[in-house]
Amino acid sequence: MDSDADPLTAKTPVINLSAGENDMTWDAGINNPAAPIGALGNYVWYDQDKDGLQDPNETGVPGVTVTLYNASSTPIRSAITDQNGFYSFPNLAPGSYMVGFSTLPPNRGFTIPDAGGDDATDSDVSTNIVLGAGDIPLSGNIPFVTLVAGEYNPTLDAGLVVQFPTSVTMLQANAILQGNVTKVSWTTTDEKDVNNFTIQRSTDASNYQTVAVKNAKGNTNGQTTYSILDNVVELMELPVIYYRVIANDIDGQQSMSNVVSVRPLQGDDAVQIYPTPFTNEFTIAYPSADDGILSVTLTDVLGNIITKKTKEIVSGTNTIMIDQLNSLAKGTYFVKIVNETSGEQYIKKLLKK
Repeated sequence: MDSDADPLTAKTPVINLSAGENDMTWDAGINNPAAPIGALGNYVWYDQDKDGLQDPNETGVPGVTVTLYNASSTPIRSAITDQNGFYSFPNLAPGSYMVGFSTLPPNRGFTIPDAGGDDATDSDVSTNIVLGAGDIPLSGNIPFVTLVAGEYNPTLDAGLVVQFPTSVTMLQANAILQGNVTKVSWTTTDEKDVNNFTIQRSTDASNYQTVAVKNAKGNTNGQTTYSILDNVVELMELPVIYYRVIANDIDGQQSMSNVVSVRPLQGDDAVQIYPTPFTNEFTIAYPSADDGILSVTLTDVLGNIITKKTKEIVSGTNTIMIDQLNSLAKGTYFVKIVNETSGEQYIKKLLKK
């Protein structure tokens, strides 16, 4: 139930019919090109060094409620950040919009806004910040932005920082599927008065249930690693399984890890990149079950961003070309592909010849 006509030629591909065959699946959808729709998004992240900038080693924040307001400050839509911290509001008419953030993780506040001079890598929350008990922010807004017809604005971000000192300096999780068992591991830095860790699992990146509780080692210096095994034999038909780890200290304060996932039904061959090695350009073939927004970031081995591209995608196979790379030095690069609507993420290694 999609459109098969090429937007440029208004023609479908060549259709081959055998004798007596009826193929009633070829359709053409039309819209009003004089009033193209727009969209906005994009990202909530942990600003670990509190500099107001998105650094390569800083992770996204899932589960934050994002509310879209119209020009009259009336809420018209809401979304939840996915396991990578992304959100989006597609299909928007031209006009003025404001974005608000709430349901923040425990003990988190907003980082400094508009740092560094690049709106694509800073935090934008600066108005209507509502404080709760202990002056911990409950919500905050980004000032109004204006969308023109057909515009996509992927620069509306929120950086979160630790509001008060917590029981661990760092809490980084990882997960790997080994047969029907997921090994969830996490590393802490400099634990202080940590009581235990709660390991939670979700099938939708929104609703979590506790699958294990592991006692902490107490006060530690440097890095400490833990792990548990989770039998998921009954979930092996699902496309994605998500995990997160919560550190609980003796005073009832909590710190939450990044969200990680395993994919029982997925192989890396779902996304194709060609040619490899590449010279001046390469193309990504990305299959999607639904309409959405795809973000593609090319980095070098140190994590420095070479180029970033965002594209609206439709159900079916989408192609995205990354070009103008002739001045790029020969060597190894990485391309990160994120479906900002579903949260699906791929990282592929490429070679420039």
